[in-house]
Amino acid sequence: MTTVGHLLDAIDRIAPWSTATTWDRSGLQVGNPGSPLTRVAVSLDSSVAAVEFALEQGAQVLVSHHPLIWDPLKRLVAGSRVEQALRLLLTNDIAFIGAHTNWDLASGGVNDALATRLGLVDVESIPDGQSVAGWKLVTCVPESAVERVSEALFSAGAGRIGRYDRCSFRSMGTGTFRGLEGSQPVVGEVGRSEAVEEVRLETVVPDAAVRAVERALRAAHPYEEPAYDWVRLRDTPGPTFLRRGRLPRPLRAEEFQAWIDERLGTRCLVWPAGGPVETVTVCGGAAGELWSLAQADAYVTGEVKQDQAVDAQAVVTIVAAGHYATEQPGVDALASALTQAIPGLEVFVFEPGPGAAGRPLVP
Repeated sequence: MTTVGHLLDAIDRIAPWSTATTWDRSGLQVGNPGSPLTRVAVSLDSSVAAVEFALEQGAQVLVSHHPLIWDPLKRLVAGSRVEQALRLLLTNDIAFIGAHTNWDLASGGVNDALATRLGLVDVESIPDGQSVAGWKLVTCVPESAVERVSEALFSAGAGRIGRYDRCSFRSMGTGTFRGLEGSQPVVGEVGRSEAVEEVRLETVVPDAAVRAVERALRAAHPYEEPAYDWVRLRDTPGPTFLRRGRLPRPLRAEEFQAWIDERLGTRCLVWPAGGPVETVTVCGGAAGELWSLAQADAYVTGEVKQDQAVDAQAVVTIVAAGHYATEQPGVDALASALTQAIPGLEVFVFEPGPGAAGRPLVP
């Protein structure tokens, strides 16, 4: 039986939860991981209309790019959009999952989908200044328990290196100990020195998963007092929001505006820097502040403040194509990824009509 928990695991494989920014609220916000699952609705926003769509499709889960709950709730009564959506979800036993910055950053996620929709070629990730703090966990485990402990660590977020997961290093050795009065050793007897063949298990752990992995280690390890070390690793460049590619041919600013409008179904604002546009950097949503990192002829995002436009125009052609228009392609991509990740799962995409549920009217 497929469950909500299986869906959470599938999203973790596609867009690891550990990569979400510290200020984000991604993950399961409403519902039970053990609930059965056959149908999923996917939306950009956590609107009441999106919840109603999920209900109409008979979906047990609504996966939204934008989380529903950001601040602590003080009440749950008819009133705000959040309260209305929560009441509908709870009344109809529909779970809610937010897949936000982890999907922005993921390979194939929001920004790759935007680059693809714009017809860019030779797309690559470029640095945006983020770095990731990491740790190496080192522990020693009896050989008979090493698979159980490893599985617990991996499930809690350990063992990811780039596009690989379940990464570890294991070597055999001998552990020694003596249980003092009051101890309950799994091996040997109290008061007697013991020597036990053990596996030295090493695995990497992202900073965000340290607490969960440590809890998993203590729960799965057979010893009463497991020995383990945390080794701080050098910070490494983290996943990046920015994607850069090339247009099939150089375009003048007016042609570039028409190109974007046609492919995104929008009416964008363009501040031309002068000269043709061929290389383009993209970042969906509200990311006007990243224009200085574009390293391209043009930078396309959803929202641009006036001061950002003024500063950017001296350096790069900057485009505000709308939050909805730049991120909705990522919703379609997420639905496709979930369909492939869980065979037999029915996935429905919520696309509101113009002027409804967060989608603007386009002149």
